[in-house]
This record gives sequence, structure tokens and C-alpha cells, in this order.
Amino acid sequence: MEDGNKVCSNKRKAGVVLICGCTLAMLWMVFFPFFYFWWLKCAFLPEVIYFPIEEFLALNAHGNSPFVLIGGFLISTAALIWAFRLNGKPKKVYEYVFLVIIIIMLLWMLFPCLCRPKEVSRRARCCAALKAAYAQIKLYADENDGKLPDSIVFPDFITHPVNYLGKGRSLREKNFVLFEDASRYHAGDMRHRMWSDGEIKKHYPWK
Repeated sequence: MEDGNKVCSNKRKAGVVLICGCTLAMLWMVFFPFFYFWWLKCAFLPEVIYFPIEEFLALNAHGNSPFVLIGGFLISTAALIWAFRLNGKPKKVYEYVFLVIIIIMLLWMLFPCLCRPKEVSRRARCCAALKAAYAQIKLYADENDGKLPDSIVFPDFITHPVNYLGKGRSLREKNFVLFEDASRYHAGDMRHRMWSDGEIKKHYPWK
């Protein structure tokens, strides 16, 4: 009877450790991005290598940082191993490897759900702001024989600088770039370009 109580107690402890470990891993991934650390450590890479990695991590990992991925993985793996030890059932090496593979697959599926919407929503807000600004420009040009204003005030919900390239030009000219995001405000140095015909295209200067 005493052995049975001990087994139940160990199982409860293992369950608590497992839940706490997974919770800690999630908190780590959500609240501890290390974007600037990643940038400082890896900015020495050529742009054609660095920027694609940065954009990939922005869309598939929290905070654009591989250190968050590694940290979350180590925390959850340690909790899993500790839970099995408390349970009193030591595992063989291949069983640990199998569990590690499962954790990697789960994290790989989970990260885009947590992090991709953040970058996608930033890009969507940016496009919406450019469209709103273009509507103002178009209205002004229609009232001034196609001539564009010297400057424009962008909507408040755009949180980064945008370069206005229409000073002294006319919408009746051949298609040209009207707005462009400032450098390094989107992951991978991706810049939205609003053309004078109202079309928005993605631009990567490093390509």
C-alpha cells in the first residue's frame, strides 16, 4: 500500500514538473524575444544570407531569434526528462531521442501559430496605411491637374517612416514609385513599394 502511494505521489510530482516545464517554455517563447541580440551577433553575415534568415525567423519563430527556439526546446526537454526520472521509470537512449524529435515537431508547428500573425499583421497595417495615403494623394492630384503635393502626412496607425517620392511629380507621368518603406523596418529588409498606379509590390534591395 505504501509503495502504491509512493508511485502515485511520484506520478503527481512528474505531472507537476511536466506542466510547469511546458508553461515555463511557453512563457520564455512569448515574453523573451532576443531580436537585437540576434541582430548584433549575426549582422556580420552578407545581406543575401542574413536578411532571408531574418525574414524566415520573423514568420516562423518568435522574436526573430534562434535563441528563443533553442531555449524553449531545452526547457521543455529538461522538464520532460525530470518528469520521467520522478516517475521512477528510466528511459533508454532511443526513447529520449524519440521524445526530443516529438518536441521539435510540436514546437515547429506551434511557433508559426504564435509568431507569424504578428509579422503578417504588421505588413497588413503597412499596406493599409499606404493605400489610405494613396487615396489622399489621388484626391489631391485630381483637384490639381495631376500634380502631387510636396509632402504628405501618413495615417497614425503606421508606426515606421515611409519615404515619399512624389515631390514635384505628376500622376500623369509614366508609372513610378510613389511611396517606399524606410530601410530595416520589416523583417528581411522587405519594403513595400506603392506605385503611382496604386499597385503595391514587395521590394528587397539586397536581391
